Amino acid sequence: MKISMLLPVIAVLLLGGQSALAQIYVTNSTAGTIGEYSLSGAPINPALVMGLNFPIGVDLYNGNLFVTNLTTASVGVYNATTGAVVNSALVTGLHSSPGGIIVADGTIYVGATFGNSFVGAFDATTGAPIWSTPVASAAGVVLSGSTLYAVENLIPNGSIGSFDAATGAIY
Repeated sequence: MKISMLLPVIAVLLLGGQSALAQIYVTNSTAGTIGEYSLSGAPINPALVMGLNFPIGVDLYNGNLFVTNLTTASVGVYNATTGAVVNSALVTGLHSSPGGIIVADGTIYVGATFGNSFVGAFDATTGAPIWSTPVASAAGVVLSGSTLYAVENLIPNGSIGSFDAATGAIY
């Protein structure tokens, strides 16, 4: 299980089946960068990806970093080894503030907070929308099997919503 949460600086430990890229990736929202660090915390490349628009969430999938950019309300894709741009605007027009992101089995799952908040799924190759479900606020997302969980942080004391990962139906 991978977890992604909306925080000023996000560290994502990406292991699992991708042990060749067993690093920690950290978004620095104000600097617009993603840094790469060893599992011991030593810097490998503190500015692996630069020029981002307030990056919040990051996930590793098929050798690429998928990144939510707050100010452009978009998801960009960058090579996890070189930091090179693969597609800086794979998913655009989110009309909200995307935060948490998980990519699995060819699908990007995004939680967005503020404004038109939603939990949504997009094709990881084309960026085409698969489904979108309105919520009060979705700062983070967790995928476990066929269930997507979203942290709804603006509700008093917070709550966790659960969704069918294939359809977006609320459980």
